Amino acid sequence: MTSRIFLTLSIVIIAFLAISTGLLPSLAAADKKVDVSKIHGRIQLVTSFPDYKVKVVTSFPDLRVQTVENFPDRPGRWQIVDSFPDFKIQLVDSFPDFTVQFASGFPGPARSRQGMLPKWGAQTFPSTLPAPVQNRGLKNAVLED
Repeated sequence: MTSRIFLTLSIVIIAFLAISTGLLPSLAAADKKVDVSKIHGRIQLVTSFPDYKVKVVTSFPDLRVQTVENFPDRPGRWQIVDSFPDFKIQLVDSFPDFTVQFASGFPGPARSRQGMLPKWGAQTFPSTLPAPVQNRGLKNAVLED
């Protein structure tokens, strides 16, 4: 009886220490938000084993993305590549890590616009995915309203 209590107590203490020191992932780790200001550079669009799962939206994104050919050196600037990526992104419809909106200008983390109307016109928002994204075999990806 005493050995059973001792064994149970020691398992609980070991589990607590492992979680508190970071040896085991905690439940709070699943609730962490991605720092989207760090997501820029060479991006490879994949269908499996991504670094991040991303949903493309037309309003209220976490990150506004501009596809560029050169110098993807600021937040929201993505250079779509086939090899040697900085990040691997999978486009999904549900359970994304964060949302993006493809735009022709003003890339970067979206600001909170509580009660404000956007000052840009509809021409800023493309109705389809940019050509570098479409050329990667993702022609069936639909922008959500």
